[in-house]
Amino acid sequence: MRVHFLAEADFVRPTDDDNDANRGGGGDGTSQPTSRIRGDFHTRPVHVSAAYEPQLVDFSAIITELNNAVDQFTCRGSGYVMTCVTKLTAVMVPFNPLTGGGGSSYIPTPRQIANKHAVVNVKNLHDDMCFKWAILSALFPATQHADRLSKCVSHKNDIDCSSLQFSINTKQFLDFERDNPDIVLYCLAHDEENKSFSIL
Repeated sequence: MRVHFLAEADFVRPTDDDNDANRGGGGDGTSQPTSRIRGDFHTRPVHVSAAYEPQLVDFSAIITELNNAVDQFTCRGSGYVMTCVTKLTAVMVPFNPLTGGGGSSYIPTPRQIANKHAVVNVKNLHDDMCFKWAILSALFPATQHADRLSKCVSHKNDIDCSSLQFSINTKQFLDFERDNPDIVLYCLAHDEENKSFSIL
């Protein structure tokens, strides 16, 4: 499954604005008027699965990520200070890989494409990093058995995938291109019904 956290927090800041006095109380000078707002924060989703890579939720990393988000919010010169966290929600969503191969993202090539012998489809049967292996198979083409994962493994550190969350979607292409400025990506979607392709 995939897990991410949502947090809501209250922030206040002192204000001399008469219009804000009623919100913080204190128009009589007995307390300083304040402005109040609510902040909403969320963490990136993480996989929690024992199927292909035993992993537990790293709560220290979750707390650090939320703290960094709050710091970015309060460091914009607004003067707001967090007073309390009003809600913390853990969102757990079932994650079903595209195939049932124990976490594998490998999908066999459709026959009409495979018969053209123009596409390399790396058989990554035990991980969800098909994107990484596809890129490496193009950058370092093998002369024989190009679909074998072993042909790519020796080059696994030759591209920067540190910003990616596998399995990836096209929204992450810009992150990859930023980290690998010599690579430009295009995504073709196969239309099974019309036997055609479109560029995403």
